[in-house]
Amino acid sequence: MGCILVFIYVDDVSGLNGDNAIAVLYAAKKYDLPELVDWCLTFPISKLSNIFLAFDQTRFLGEEAFACCCLEHIDLNADALILSEAFLQSDQKLLCEILDRDELMISEEITIWNAALRWADEKCRQNGKEPSAANRRAMLGPALFKIRFPLISQEDFENIVPSGVLTDAELVSILQHYSRPDRALPKPYQLKFPTNGRAGTNSDTDNSFVSFAANLFP
Repeated sequence: MGCILVFIYVDDVSGLNGDNAIAVLYAAKKYDLPELVDWCLTFPISKLSNIFLAFDQTRFLGEEAFACCCLEHIDLNADALILSEAFLQSDQKLLCEILDRDELMISEEITIWNAALRWADEKCRQNGKEPSAANRRAMLGPALFKIRFPLISQEDFENIVPSGVLTDAELVSILQHYSRPDRALPKPYQLKFPTNGRAGTNSDTDNSFVSFAANLFP
């Protein structure tokens, strides 16, 4: 890699940028270049081209402090970052980890759903599959159950229903939760989705949603 050769011969890191910083870090550790490693680890996190992959890869490389800084940046800027193209490059395991976080500064949980659906559609495209309800659900896998549907307002939730990604039993369980959150449900209708709020989310239940659910399940 040209950036590494320039550093070795003339001690110049001007070629380090948001696109190559993590790849250079990997190579610097591989070839035992501690000074270059230090330069990479002081690269501004906000300038990394893909903060999600940077988090995942630096953690793999054992650079826990840098990885934690990446994760904090994701938390604080989640509203914008999960709408980015970089988010779509995450694998399913990383998607699960990100969507599972209480610390995400998300203004509305519907943003999580929309981002997850975009991610699923991109994975369908990459795998040559139609973005059908079944394929979207399959691509999301366990990540679907990291989405906090009970925090979503009635108006937004009504727009989710036609996607077909949620089963009838899951829809019933969510509506029942809003109607009577303390009520024990039969096993097929037990709620599978988290109900705790995120750092930036207004978790107050929409009163109209409670009324809507109560009418369905008296």
